[in-house]
Amino acid sequence: MKKRLMTALLIFACAVLLLIPSEVSAQEAFNISGFDVNIDISAANVLSVRETIKVDYTEYRHGIIRYIPARTYNGLRVKIGHVNVEGYKFQTEYENGYLLIQIGDPDRYADEHEVYVITYTYDIGDDNWEEGDEVYFNLIGDQWDCSIDDITFDITLPYDFSAEPNFTHGARGSKDNTGVKYKVNGRNISGRFPHLDNNEALTIALTLPQGYFDQVKKRVDYSPYILWGAFAACSVIGVGLWLRLGKAEFTPVETVEFYPPDGLTPAEAGYIVDGAVDSYDITSLLIYWASRGYMRIDESKWKMRKTYIFTKLADLPQDSKAFERIMFYSIFNDYGNGTAADSRRMVNKFYKTVNTVKARITSDYSEGGRNGIFAKGNLFCSIMLIVLGALSFAAVFMTGIYGSGEFFGVSLGLGGLLSIFMSAAMLYSVYLVDNCFPLRKSASWLLKIPFAMLFAAIVLFAAYAFSVKIALPAYFCCLAGGILLFILSVNCKKRTYYGAQIYGRVRGFRNFLEATEKDRIRLLCDEDPQYFYKILPYAMVFRITKKYVKAFEGLTMEPPDWYGPYDSGYFNATSFVRDIDSNMHSISNTLSSSPSSDSGGSSGGGSSGGGSGGGGGSSW
Repeated sequence: MKKRLMTALLIFACAVLLLIPSEVSAQEAFNISGFDVNIDISAANVLSVRETIKVDYTEYRHGIIRYIPARTYNGLRVKIGHVNVEGYKFQTEYENGYLLIQIGDPDRYADEHEVYVITYTYDIGDDNWEEGDEVYFNLIGDQWDCSIDDITFDITLPYDFSAEPNFTHGARGSKDNTGVKYKVNGRNISGRFPHLDNNEALTIALTLPQGYFDQVKKRVDYSPYILWGAFAACSVIGVGLWLRLGKAEFTPVETVEFYPPDGLTPAEAGYIVDGAVDSYDITSLLIYWASRGYMRIDESKWKMRKTYIFTKLADLPQDSKAFERIMFYSIFNDYGNGTAADSRRMVNKFYKTVNTVKARITSDYSEGGRNGIFAKGNLFCSIMLIVLGALSFAAVFMTGIYGSGEFFGVSLGLGGLLSIFMSAAMLYSVYLVDNCFPLRKSASWLLKIPFAMLFAAIVLFAAYAFSVKIALPAYFCCLAGGILLFILSVNCKKRTYYGAQIYGRVRGFRNFLEATEKDRIRLLCDEDPQYFYKILPYAMVFRITKKYVKAFEGLTMEPPDWYGPYDSGYFNATSFVRDIDSNMHSISNTLSSSPSSDSGGSSGGGSSGGGSGGGGGSSW
């Protein structure tokens, strides 16, 4: 485990290092003996830049790669255009927030001394600074991993100005403004600086009055329109789909039922109530068969652990359901000697039978089955709502990331990944809520995980939304719309007419077990002394055993002859139900357990590097 953890950390560290810009790379194979920067700034805050770089190579190289940030210092996107390198081959590409200009010929090495003249436009436009305008520009950036000598600069602004420019130099964050010689002549600033060491910058900061750049086009924030549009489209389409295909059409009538309607088994009753068959529903069949005289359950011990012996007392009747016969005879024929079976033999094996039984019950009651209870279109509606909810989340994340200055492709990719993460957590959360309360087994600790993930994602991105100043009302509405669609996606349970009828009857039966009167219980027990035990598996499936057993308090009850506890003693119905409920959960875990798989990968054929991907780099 420790070895895998260290390997994962090493891979993560390597991935992070690959994303770090070139300033952390080794000393470059050249020095710069002269660097002249000529900048002409227009009234639209577009900088026309001409850089003359004298490069002295110390090793054979084809050329240099010029990195130009494609965002301002406060994260606004910049349009870089009209790129040219006089007399040299070059190619450009965007990578990790930079425009890369690769200069040189791959078929030949550069001369020992080369002079590169690079021209480009750097369109900042509206800087979104409400207190004024400014020229805050790195004449020499801090990502040159070489020394730079004899730096000269010439800057021309569109209009006269009265403020004094401030030149700082050194490592990032340095405020040292000594040693820079410059002069101001009307709209022109020119000067020089003798030397910069590796990864040191030279920066000009000039504060100008608001409106100085009077031809700037105001940046239009499209995020509110995108978010409102995504909210409206996804929410309207999703809710419309749910109303048309997912919402219940027939109102179930909850009739009073003293017995399971239509002879339903507890596993079927559990599916009809909530539309899902879990392992505990399947395990309830053991009590169902035992209470009817078809088998006996005895507790046993093996290595200080409780196990169970199942003994067949009679064959199932001919009219029993197909899924009952599959499970019943699999227990005794596949994992026993035909008449008895030990639960130890079923560990990590019987789950296949459990899955088959689940699929058979679902198939029997699906649309087109012998008793279809759910309408066509539920699955399609659920999938579409998930997709629309994910798109709503993606609009939120993508808009926020794009508004922070990232490029469209990066924003689309990161927004999509965050949307998938958020959607998975959201879907898992609403699924657990829908399936754990009020009729299903509580999993409170498990619920905390996705809820914590959701809460963290919403809070963190809300803080992020505030920091980048995206449209907050639209943000929260779009987020709420996505959450609503995911809630609706697990409530696409439109029932057929028969489905609504049988659902109402099963709910009525459950209500009777939960709130029945003792007088009625006495009459039913007089009619059938085994009524308590025969109905017990239904109470277990409905998760109301505590309320069910309370209705039998004060009634004289004999212990069941089909269950043999390991430690026999004074019989009490309440204690018996509590113990058997706990034991059935234990059996459920045993019967549904599956062998764990090792996700280490290539355990027999692995080699250096650990597989999947790799990276590195060198000078051009």
